Amino acid sequence: MPNNPFDLISEANITDFSLTNGKCTIWESDPLAPPISLIKTSEDWGVTFDWTTDGPWNHSMAGTWNLYCYLEQMGSQEGPDLPPVSVAFDATAALPHNYSGIINIPAGTVTEGLYKITTAVTFQGAGGPAPIAMVGNGPLVKVYLYP
Repeated sequence: MPNNPFDLISEANITDFSLTNGKCTIWESDPLAPPISLIKTSEDWGVTFDWTTDGPWNHSMAGTWNLYCYLEQMGSQEGPDLPPVSVAFDATAALPHNYSGIINIPAGTVTEGLYKITTAVTFQGAGGPAPIAMVGNGPLVKVYLYP
């Protein structure tokens, strides 16, 4: 399957803190299923996010990771607005620390069509948004009517 899983490109403007190994995987029915780009309207599907944090500041930060999935329908319509998912930051974790989160998309949420998937991960600290982010440009996904 071309471009699935796809990379999350990271930027962390904090000295001694890094984001690495960022990937997103599109799946149907089960997050452990093989990556897919043809999705039935009658099936649940979603995107799994995986990434690693490292560096001395890993133990000094507190906040929440926010995961986003945007669907842009090719043609005349926009895709549905999907709510973000939050993943707690674990400041007690060993270095490096691996994170994973899932955005589940219930059956029937997305209508038939061809969609471009874009994903994002941001960090919200106690004082507001932090200068840490990852962005992924995913593949085209065909959602088709299936009884």
